[in-house]
Amino acid sequence: MKARSIRTKRLIAALILLAGAAQAASSGCPAYDDADLPGYGEAIPLPTADTLTLVERDGRVLRLAGDRGPIELRDHPACLLDNMADGFEDCVLYRFRDAFTDPRGYLIEVNMWEDGGYIWIDRAIGARATFAGLPRISPGRRWMVSVACSEAAHRFNGIEVFDLQRDITRVWQHVPSDGSELYYFFTFQRWISEETALLCAWPLGASVPATEVRLRRGPFGWALEPSP
Repeated sequence: MKARSIRTKRLIAALILLAGAAQAASSGCPAYDDADLPGYGEAIPLPTADTLTLVERDGRVLRLAGDRGPIELRDHPACLLDNMADGFEDCVLYRFRDAFTDPRGYLIEVNMWEDGGYIWIDRAIGARATFAGLPRISPGRRWMVSVACSEAAHRFNGIEVFDLQRDITRVWQHVPSDGSELYYFFTFQRWISEETALLCAWPLGASVPATEVRLRRGPFGWALEPSP
C-alpha cells in the first residue's frame, strides 16, 4: 500500500505542475524549441557509440572512465527488494544519462523512493555536484544553471548556479519562500548570453499571470530581474 500511495502522490504532483506549466505558457512566457526538451543548453552529448568506451554497467555498479582512474557509483542493496517490501524505501539507483566533452563530464540520473535528481561528475578530477533539475550550460561552457519546480516538501524547488571552472562550485541559489514573494515556481527557457538566461516564473495562485524573468550575473553576482 505504501508504494501505491507514493505513486498516487507523484501523479497528483505531476498533474499540478503540468497545469502550472500550461498556465505559464499561455500567459506571457513564449515557448522556445529547447525549453522543455532534454537538451543541456550549449553542451552537446557525445554520440552513443563513443559512450560505449567510457561507460560500463556491472550489476549494481555503474563504472565511468575518469582521467585519474575509474569512477564508480553503486546502487543501494535495497533496490534488489520488491517495491512493496519493507526497506525498499532505501533504494537509490544510478542511471547514466549522457557524456560530454565540452565541458568534460558525465550526467547521471539518480532515482530514489520519493525523490530524484542528477549528479554531474567532472571527468578530469572526479568532482561532483548534485542538483534537482536538468543542467543548462552557458554558451561559453562556464556556468551551469539547474531549475527545479516542485510542490513536494521533501524536494528542492528553486534555482541553482554552478561555476564549472571552480570544480563545479555552487555560487548562487534561490529558494522561493511561500507567501513572501510574488513568484514561487520557475522553469528554464533559454540562454541569451554567457551570463544571462531567460526563465519563466509563475505564482502559486492564478491571480497573477506568469511572466519571463532574467537570471543575470551583474557586478554583485547573480540575481533575478524583470525581463524588459
